[in-house]
Amino acid sequence: MELERPEDGLEREINEETGLKVQITGLARAIYGNRPNRVELIFKGRIIEGTFRPSSEISDICYCSIDNWPDGLPIKQIEIIKEILSDG
Repeated sequence: MELERPEDGLEREINEETGLKVQITGLARAIYGNRPNRVELIFKGRIIEGTFRPSSEISDICYCSIDNWPDGLPIKQIEIIKEILSDG
């Protein structure tokens, strides 16, 4: 089994599941949890080419502005996004 960097795997998975080619620009956060044990890596990136193509895993995407979030987005995710964007 060949190992890949998380950034490379994320770029590959986004392309496979959406048809979009992205460039990961950096690690924004690493969150450690113990219920269950996990590490969540949150990256910043940008779309560099492609047209969105729905898949069995991702049916839609949207672009939104701060405080105009999609219905159902968990409060904790909103808080994390705001923190990351305020860090520059």
